[in-house]
Amino acid sequence: MPATEIMFVPIVVFLVAVAPLWLALHYWSKSKQTKRLSIPRSKQGWSS
Repeated sequence: MPATEIMFVPIVVFLVAVAPLWLALHYWSKSKQTKRLSIPRSKQGWSS
């Protein structure tokens, strides 16, 4: 059995299940970090 046939199922499982979840959690944590680091406009002293 060639290596490509052996690796086909794990690669498909990774691309279908793991990779989208990994990307979603990565960008969720990035947006959470950005919101935590940003200063609200009301505390910056700028008039809107």
